[in-house]
Amino acid sequence: MIKFFRFVGVLSLSCLIVGCPLVSEYPLTSNMSVPINPKLVGTWIQEGNTTDTKSLSISIFAFNQQEYYMEVRDNNNIEDVMRLRAFISTIDNVAFLNFTDITGCYKGYRYFKYLLSSDNVLNLRIIDDELIPARPSTQEGLLSDIRRYINNDNLYTVPIKFIRIDKSQNCR
Repeated sequence: MIKFFRFVGVLSLSCLIVGCPLVSEYPLTSNMSVPINPKLVGTWIQEGNTTDTKSLSISIFAFNQQEYYMEVRDNNNIEDVMRLRAFISTIDNVAFLNFTDITGCYKGYRYFKYLLSSDNVLNLRIIDDELIPARPSTQEGLLSDIRRYINNDNLYTVPIKFIRIDKSQNCR
């Protein structure tokens, strides 16, 4: 219970700083037709953190042909781990990771816009709720809103940059 309240406090503070993630009961696309991107699979550590700031790492595993299992860790508190299920949606040539908490603590889907660079850098930006404050009541409405603002920088939080620290992990 204490862990939950600590998480809520951190989430509330981060919402004040960078905005709140858009949460929906729908994924961006209903079919998981985009295959696993092997370049995403591995362990990534957040760039630019010092010991006095929160440092995150993400371990991404291939779960099956279209889905990932992800663990997001606070490196300053080894017990603070979010376990996520994720899959890729491509909208107007922009790649997104739809993700949801598999522990059941946090309901709904959230979304990362992601970009992989050739030098093992992963840039993630969470879709913010600033431009879409009213939760769309259908998946088509959600997709329409995302398409409307897809090139608007205000749709996303500030970029979070991760550097690959190892390669290829499979959850088999």
